[in-house]
Amino acid sequence: MGYFNGYYDVEQIPYSPVDSSFQAGEVALMSSYDDKFSAAYAIGFPFYFFGIEKDTFVIGGNGLVTFNAAAANQMCFYNYTNANNNSIPWGSDVSLGYGDVTDYHRDAIYGVLEDLDAGQGYNPYYYSIVGTYPNRRVIVNFYNIPRYPYSTNPNNRTTSQIVCYEASNIVEVHVKKRSLSSMNTGWGAYGIVGIQNATGEAQENGAPAAFWPEGYNPTTQAFDNTSFRFTPQGETQATSRWYRLMDEGGEPELVGEEQSVSVSPTVDSRYVHEFSYMDQSGTLNSLYDTVSIGYITNPIDDDTVGVNDVQTVVDVKMYAADGQIVVEGSDGMAVTLYDAVGRLLATRNDGLSMQRFNVPTSGAYMVKVGKYPARRVVVVK
Repeated sequence: MGYFNGYYDVEQIPYSPVDSSFQAGEVALMSSYDDKFSAAYAIGFPFYFFGIEKDTFVIGGNGLVTFNAAAANQMCFYNYTNANNNSIPWGSDVSLGYGDVTDYHRDAIYGVLEDLDAGQGYNPYYYSIVGTYPNRRVIVNFYNIPRYPYSTNPNNRTTSQIVCYEASNIVEVHVKKRSLSSMNTGWGAYGIVGIQNATGEAQENGAPAAFWPEGYNPTTQAFDNTSFRFTPQGETQATSRWYRLMDEGGEPELVGEEQSVSVSPTVDSRYVHEFSYMDQSGTLNSLYDTVSIGYITNPIDDDTVGVNDVQTVVDVKMYAADGQIVVEGSDGMAVTLYDAVGRLLATRNDGLSMQRFNVPTSGAYMVKVGKYPARRVVVVK
């Protein structure tokens, strides 16, 4: 998952629905709920839409999925075919009618957005969350739903599917059929395929508020066996750095900026690998790992103390408790605390049998007791 630059690549792909039955999963809306939104459902995995992480989705009875949880159980508009709003994006200057419901229909995927009339005595809306990490998917099906105003005409129906992918954050729309009655003109013929952000306004970097395949914003055409893919753009921004830690708490020495480095220490040495990356939202995240090289006289095999675990160095115990690092049995030995990359935080040699160190944040810290090599303690505050 790379950094999102504000743009989506939109392409028509070979027809390939994830669920070819278009009826798999749980029923989301009963047929009697025409022009309504469903309840809000948990996505169940990290999914970024326009670079923002979403945790719930709501299914709209007129062929959309919105990530605005406030839409749950509200009216799903259908008056989107007048001169002002028959195409996306819908900015702050657009009113969709029937009350202030514009926000419910932004931050959404349209596939196909149109005036559907579900009240025909069966359950046409389904959803499911399938797969395992990191390949989970949300699948929303719209099955054989009539289009207003010729709802009893079997040649005036839509069957389609919206899919959201974990990790890649790709969105797909698969249309098995969008048939039109010969009498279907005016608003009953209009439909939109596309995606739109939460405001309907251009993004901060000037990127558009909405994306759609050419010819489908809107369309008045019938089509079938057609699939579209919306792929977020942006290259992964990541850095990799290796540092040698100084025993006396000096500034760590940078020894390389590759995924792997070769070193030839002449004394027992410890190194930290710092991996930093930009996620979809533009947040910089950093991960650390520590490697010890050389002959170390220490009876411990595992050099990490996890949360609520206890590590023993000779007769000294160290562990995390109540957001602090606790060292027991260090009588007569100096105890030194470093951060994850070896910067000195505190040193004590007060002869107490139990010493507590307050740390500023959650994370990994290095604790050195006497002459023995430092051990890592993980703290959750």
